[in-house]
Amino acid sequence: MSAQRPQSTSRPTLRTIAGFSGVHYSTVSRILRGDVQRTTVETRERVLKAAEELGYRPDFAARALATGRSQTLGLLVPDMRDPVFSHLHAGVERGAHELGYRVLVYPIGNDGSRFADGIENILQRGVDGIVDATAHFGADADRATRELVRNTTPYIQANRFSGELSRIAGDDVLGGRLATEHLLSLGHRRIGFIAGERVYSTTSGRLDGYREALDNAGVPYDEDLVFTRHYSLSSAASGANRLFDLENPPTAIFVGDDSLAMAVIRAAWDRGLQTPRDLSVVGYNNVLMSGVFIPSLTTIDNPLEEIGRLAVERLLGADAYAHQVIELTLPVRLVVRESSAPLRRNS
Repeated sequence: MSAQRPQSTSRPTLRTIAGFSGVHYSTVSRILRGDVQRTTVETRERVLKAAEELGYRPDFAARALATGRSQTLGLLVPDMRDPVFSHLHAGVERGAHELGYRVLVYPIGNDGSRFADGIENILQRGVDGIVDATAHFGADADRATRELVRNTTPYIQANRFSGELSRIAGDDVLGGRLATEHLLSLGHRRIGFIAGERVYSTTSGRLDGYREALDNAGVPYDEDLVFTRHYSLSSAASGANRLFDLENPPTAIFVGDDSLAMAVIRAAWDRGLQTPRDLSVVGYNNVLMSGVFIPSLTTIDNPLEEIGRLAVERLLGADAYAHQVIELTLPVRLVVRESSAPLRRNS
């Protein structure tokens, strides 16, 4: 039988919870730090209920002093306003919560100019690991910094990757191929491609899949139909207008991101082109807005939340190995909605 709730207004401790729940102190400690393998469901529920009723909050500073671990995970993202990274963040938070960790988020901008500052700030806070969603190619200083981080603090790249470092990402080549094959199956042959810069693995992989699908269908690749520039809504709209101005403009566009795809659809609307009547559009990532946007967006479902969760699990979970390089590619799938339609034969 559990003890009566103490009347003291002092902060409850593990020993307080042990007395209140009738469970040994060491068992309480294990359960509250997420180690539940040697406890029963009934015992866990009793301890967690006692902790909740007593208003227990973990003392992270004391825990860090006692264990040499901060129970904090660093997450580097380009911009949290981007729904891609809010989805990824949700998965990281879920994975961290399952392991008893907090998440410190540091946005560094899409150009990566604050990457070094982000690493320095996160390391100063003594994080136990870093999930990096900002990786891009062609930056020797960044790669050197990442290698330094990997050798001192557990480090993994999520969604975007570069170099021979641990990474978890969706299958961008497959996604690019599925999106393009879908448009080809609808009769389109003039298919544009719009995405961020090719320094990102997401852009390069999706472009490779686009080219692969065209090649398999016997459709020549045309660089004039490809626009890869700075990742922004205005850049995507500019790219769309450039494609619309071609002597033989595309009847469909595969856009390597849902938000950018919505900007393309708006740019088409401003030119008097309706989607999908005059222009079919396929996006990428399947963010929440893609299903309620008008027209609802045909897209590639990229498992961003699962990428985030698995990144934490592989980085800090029971099966984590400090210096082992992890390479995990998750499958993606096509989600057909209203923004893609068969080619109109008078197009």
